[in-house]
Amino acid sequence: NRTILRSENLRSMHDIFCMPEVCLLSDTIQHFVDHNIRFSPSSVYDDVSRSVADLHRSGVLHSNILKDLPMYLDRAPGKRALLEKLKRGGKRTFLLTNSAFPFIDAGMRYMFSEGDLDDQQSGADWMELFDLVITLANKPQFFSSRRPFRRLNADSGTVEWSEVTKLRSGCVYLHGCLEDFARLTGWPSSSILYFGDHLASDIVEANRQVGWRTGCIIPELEHEINVQNIAQWRELLARVIEIDRLITDCQKEWREEADADEKVDEDEAINQWNHKRDQYLEALKNMFNRSFGSSFRTYNTPSSFAYTLGRYADLYTSQLENLVPLALHKNYVFMPHRSLLPHEPVLHRSFLVRAFDSSPLSRV
Repeated sequence: NRTILRSENLRSMHDIFCMPEVCLLSDTIQHFVDHNIRFSPSSVYDDVSRSVADLHRSGVLHSNILKDLPMYLDRAPGKRALLEKLKRGGKRTFLLTNSAFPFIDAGMRYMFSEGDLDDQQSGADWMELFDLVITLANKPQFFSSRRPFRRLNADSGTVEWSEVTKLRSGCVYLHGCLEDFARLTGWPSSSILYFGDHLASDIVEANRQVGWRTGCIIPELEHEINVQNIAQWRELLARVIEIDRLITDCQKEWREEADADEKVDEDEAINQWNHKRDQYLEALKNMFNRSFGSSFRTYNTPSSFAYTLGRYADLYTSQLENLVPLALHKNYVFMPHRSLLPHEPVLHRSFLVRAFDSSPLSRV
């Protein structure tokens, strides 16, 4: 319910980034319940949320990740291949991150290195893959604030005082805002395709505030697709669709002049179909996750996450490497699926083939 989602007393937690905070909230509340400690739910949420934010700001989280990069990061030969392919095709690339440069530099060196785990020198050239590198951007405020850019001396770690009047390749910048980004680069908003993995911080405001084309990286999508490729899942879904068709056809054939016994039989049949349908939908949900189901649907209804994704993301994928096989030339277009409105007809493929064969396009 969208009205409820706007409530000040309800916080939407619908992606993988919320998992640590949700687990901490759950453990804290369980502790209070087990020890019969009275608590204010809003106070618990405020304290836990503040603790998570403080952990990110303190640098403790990043310093621990840097101690064991193989545990937290995967090598990314596919990402390098994609970025090199884009550069060869004349595309301009930029990195926009909320993290500080030392953390980004260490992570990128590891991800783009090609030797053993201790050899990160082969990844030292990662900045050559980007025309611009912007750190500590403070997204999503980056898209609406008026904070100026500052230049970072990557060698000394000091921040320069001089005004940034041009964004140069090979330099590292921090802070900044969308308005200055557009002015200093001269890149039209409609020409930018921006990928991010955080729906709220990366995708929504980039699309809503300025109209960037957006792509969302959703790692858990691989699990969803793997489940959907299971024969049992597809059979259950086919049964749900068939029951929907049976109920629709039965209701269409209802006759006012039918006798009472006939109407009772029809009602009983529909009740049985609905009962079976509910069982199949529950089984489909459990195949994704027994507690929460799919990230994209609540039974038949798209989830809040899926609704926001469909509204603000032009495309989504589980990892950037999936774009490598595509011919990303100048005129490449990601063709959207046509979503049918309730009053629009479903055209069978045989009709589409006949229509195409009779059109001038088929003779081009």
